[in-house]
Amino acid sequence: MNSKVLILSHPKLTQVVQQVLSGMEQPPEVMIKDVGFGAVIEFLDRHLETIRPNIIITGGAHWGMLHRSDYSPNVPIIPIPVTRFDLLQAALQACQYGKRIAVIDYGDELGDCQDVVKDLDCECSFFTYSSTEEASSLIQSLKESGIEVIIGAGLICALSEQFQLPSVLIHSKDSIMKIIEHVDRLETARLDIARTAQKWSMEFMKHPITYDVESHTANSRSLLPHLLPKRNISETMKNMDILEKFLFNRRISTFFTREMSIGNVNTFVNDEYPFISLGAFLCKEVKNSIIPLLEKFEQTEEARAFYVLKEGECRVVLLTKYERTSEFLNKMQKSVRNSRSEAFYGGISFPSLTKEVFSSEETLSKKIYEAKVALELAKMGAVSDPICVLEPSTPLSIIFQIIQQSGGLEPNLLIPLFGHRNTDKLLYTLRLLLDHGLSITAVANHLGTSRQTVYGLMQRIESLVGLLTDPEKRFSLSLELRMLEMSKAIENVSGAQKHLEPASQIV
Repeated sequence: MNSKVLILSHPKLTQVVQQVLSGMEQPPEVMIKDVGFGAVIEFLDRHLETIRPNIIITGGAHWGMLHRSDYSPNVPIIPIPVTRFDLLQAALQACQYGKRIAVIDYGDELGDCQDVVKDLDCECSFFTYSSTEEASSLIQSLKESGIEVIIGAGLICALSEQFQLPSVLIHSKDSIMKIIEHVDRLETARLDIARTAQKWSMEFMKHPITYDVESHTANSRSLLPHLLPKRNISETMKNMDILEKFLFNRRISTFFTREMSIGNVNTFVNDEYPFISLGAFLCKEVKNSIIPLLEKFEQTEEARAFYVLKEGECRVVLLTKYERTSEFLNKMQKSVRNSRSEAFYGGISFPSLTKEVFSSEETLSKKIYEAKVALELAKMGAVSDPICVLEPSTPLSIIFQIIQQSGGLEPNLLIPLFGHRNTDKLLYTLRLLLDHGLSITAVANHLGTSRQTVYGLMQRIESLVGLLTDPEKRFSLSLELRMLEMSKAIENVSGAQKHLEPASQIV
């Protein structure tokens, strides 16, 4: 295949990778580079443009550092996973050297796998490290305490040899083989797509056709497009421009039929559907995953929807008859739960009078801003439903307004949870515990992990913030978590500026 795979490795891991490649009938073109601990980002900065790989594979501390950093190369990075089978196989191999085993991992990535070795006839202890010095000191102390064998990635195995301790590489040949085969398939598919695209681009050059963004107008008898007259620069026309940008630059005129007075630039404003909400959706797989919801919008007489689909994203203008549309939207959500609603996220703005929304650029831009913040909340899992609906007098709306007006509250109770390698996991686990009434079983089922792992995380959380048995403390922690999630969603939409951006930037 005409592609290049770069593996960022360690000498210990390189030996296994080379054995795997030598056993493959048609191995992909692979370049292996051994990189020192902590130098992976510096290496990519210096050599990425020269090597020019199509895809990068790495594991252990290299992956952990890249995953936790803000570094974002324009090349896909695929981690070498450490599976439960890898840990079990490594532990069985380690038992040949001794019964007291230490598993050392960069970060805290093995928490969900630890129970796989609990029934073995050996004693397995788990440790983490964040630097070479810390790992070296840890191995020395473990040897002095009677540990007989070490399990870890390449660096840990190399350090163990320095202290004359037997070691077992945690990455199995099976996992390395599967990830290389997976990458090989990805690259083959990419090249096939590129060849197909090139073929059709040549056909397009021979027979040019004018393509348009897929769009649709719900509840209308005709979809014939009509162009507006040449626009003058007015407040109303600026609002139309803002809305068209939100609808992926789709001309407003294409949403209306000839009977609907195309010359009237405020065609969205009518007495039958006086209230408006804007929606933003993101399909996780293919755009068709959101079609069932849009079909429900079309079938109802309680609302009128205008939407545009483009490359897995959907923007919706929703006109309704009622000021409080939450009941209607909840019905729509329930109707799509049987239609793979997990395949998309959505956010819908506060409902407002259509006339007021179109009264100024700032008001319309605010609706767009709200829709995008709601989408971020849904993507983050801050709401239980796939669609986050901002409605007046709800906790979400109150928190949103508080942050917009005063910047929110300082998370005083949550401060001890920050600054750790697994802060995100602790915060997410805490929210699940609070949402499920401290039910260990419910949280374990939600996370897809063992109750023992959840117990361990809960004990870690309580060691930092105190016991969770006090109802007032649970309420305060839950409020701070909601504030934190809302602030993060706002920052994701508008950057460090937590207030409204200029209309041109929001759209």
